[in-house]
Amino acid sequence: MSNFAKRLKKLRIKNKILQKDISTDLGVAQTTISNYEKGVRFPDEATLKTIASYFNVTIDYLLGYAPENDTFSTYKNQPILESNILTNPTTLTLLAQRYMNYLMEGKSEEARTLLVDAVNRGEDLKSIYINIFERTLVEIGTLWNSSRIDVFQEHYFTEATQMIMSQVNALRPRSESKDYAMISLSTGGELHNIGIRMVTDFMSMDGWKTYFLGSNVPSESLIKAADYYHADVIAISCTMSYHVNSVLSLIKTIHSSHLIKKPKIIVGGLAFNYDKLLWKRVQADGYACSASECVELANKLVK
Repeated sequence: MSNFAKRLKKLRIKNKILQKDISTDLGVAQTTISNYEKGVRFPDEATLKTIASYFNVTIDYLLGYAPENDTFSTYKNQPILESNILTNPTTLTLLAQRYMNYLMEGKSEEARTLLVDAVNRGEDLKSIYINIFERTLVEIGTLWNSSRIDVFQEHYFTEATQMIMSQVNALRPRSESKDYAMISLSTGGELHNIGIRMVTDFMSMDGWKTYFLGSNVPSESLIKAADYYHADVIAISCTMSYHVNSVLSLIKTIHSSHLIKKPKIIVGGLAFNYDKLLWKRVQADGYACSASECVELANKLVK
């Protein structure tokens, strides 16, 4: 039985809740909850977040990555736009704090203008990605995990950031082109692609030709893309640990295919951050925990 199945059942019993009550509250069949507890089914990412919010625990706790006694106080009754909403404001620059405040107030146009002006003033684009996009997304994830913001806010922040990231990236001067190409994608079922999008943009800044395919790409289509774009590297992102098997299957397909050029495979994402040696077990050529590290690794692999 998986850690998720054990902890779900333990939380339900501890809170004296019946399976039928959970099914009613979450809008799923009772048999689905039963199968979750038996370990014969596993929820998708959206349902996993909903279950975590329902029991007021972190996703890490549900998946067994956090210890049994890892609990946190609920902030659901506090105003969501308190001045002290940042969990660790010292990790954010003043520009990042202003950007985050704008988006928390639903002011995406103001947030976009803030960063466009910063780029026009000469702010380094990589610095904006690392110190603003990356740091604020981590902060938002922390706030959501501790129930200090609702899932709609997390989704809005992420989607707005992805849109602003594309607009800001369009302002960068053309990089000196390299004769290398990278295809990037998220494994099937993943809901958020912003991490792998950041990786793709960093590779473009380094002069690589990049082709972002999103998620849920059939393996046969990926193989066609690898030949069509003459890919030197394929970067695969996986957030949820229960999607790792699909990464392995995808990599096996790449290895067994008769490609014109055999691309190197780099993996990354939260699932691989939890287990630093997992990349070897899925038969990848390397693992990167950040966009900057992916650029360094990709250049090393193709030399």
